[in-house]
Amino acid sequence: MLAGENTDFVPDPLAQFLGRVLAWSADSYVNIHADGGKRTEYAMGGQAFRGWDEYVQLKRHVDWLNVNQSDVYFCLATMATYNEAQSKPNKRRAYRRKNPEHVKLLKAFVIDLDVKPKGYPDQHAALKAVLPFLDKLGLKAGEIVSSGNGIHVYIVLDQPVTLDVWQPLADKLVAALQAHGIKCDTGVTKNPVTLIRLPGTVNQDRKRKDAAIPKPCRVLT
Repeated sequence: MLAGENTDFVPDPLAQFLGRVLAWSADSYVNIHADGGKRTEYAMGGQAFRGWDEYVQLKRHVDWLNVNQSDVYFCLATMATYNEAQSKPNKRRAYRRKNPEHVKLLKAFVIDLDVKPKGYPDQHAALKAVLPFLDKLGLKAGEIVSSGNGIHVYIVLDQPVTLDVWQPLADKLVAALQAHGIKCDTGVTKNPVTLIRLPGTVNQDRKRKDAAIPKPCRVLT
């Protein structure tokens, strides 16, 4: 340890997670989307943040959405632009189109495992099915996240790639998932601009008829 080093430093979990699964760059935008909450007129839709330079603003926005009791998501791809037509000063509206012209880079794939009557009975069963499957393919599970109900397993690439490289690999992964009978939402896996629950936020569970206590979305490993 270096002399004078601050041993009280605590890494920011959100920054760590987003740094692993997103292809941050100075010329691209990270989209944070929200749904519902106490003040829905402010929470609906998404906002775009430019790379790490605006991480403080991104974190402040996520904290506000948590206070607002919103469901919070992020876009897997970083985008080359934002929605100028709907933006206001100091607030860029997110732009999310599955288009090579607008998708900047990707760094991960996501397997969204279903924990529900037609899926797996619980998260343990979901992981018991998918982890050996990944081993057979020679793939390593990166971040594993509890969405509050299901499980999100990230396969993180060593380097960011463009959409034309990412898409064929995503399609092959989907074909393998289907061939092995893995119970997951393949639409999430093959969509480069899919929206995924953000760890460190809360799954308000509003869409379920039996919704009870909201559940935390959190990184398991």
